Amino acid sequence: MFILSDWLLLLILFLPFIHLGKASKRFYFNNPMWPGKH
Repeated sequence: MFILSDWLLLLILFLPFIHLGKASKRFYFNNPMWPGKH
């Protein structure tokens, strides 16, 4: 059973990786043809 602090710890651990993934996608696919570009 997860406690709220465990979820917060997981978020703190994984948020930087998610942010890096989004940043790398913006960096490598920074063209208007890429469907994920906002």
